[in-house]
Amino acid sequence: VYAYRTAEHLAEARVVELPMAGHVAALTTECGRALVHAFILSPDSELNLDCVEAAKPTFVMPGDVLPEG
Repeated sequence: VYAYRTAEHLAEARVVELPMAGHVAALTTECGRALVHAFILSPDSELNLDCVEAAKPTFVMPGDVLPEG
């Protein structure tokens, strides 16, 4: 919630939520570090959020076939 409120007051702000990452994703995940690096180098460019999609957990039920990857 606070990230979105803060972003409202920063002209170039972006808020990206990384699944299962906690509050310091930019420091503790490769995806977070890559996104911060890309934003710093080119704040006007669109961020490639493929790593965020890849980080989403896949939930399975007992007896389900486990997904590959």
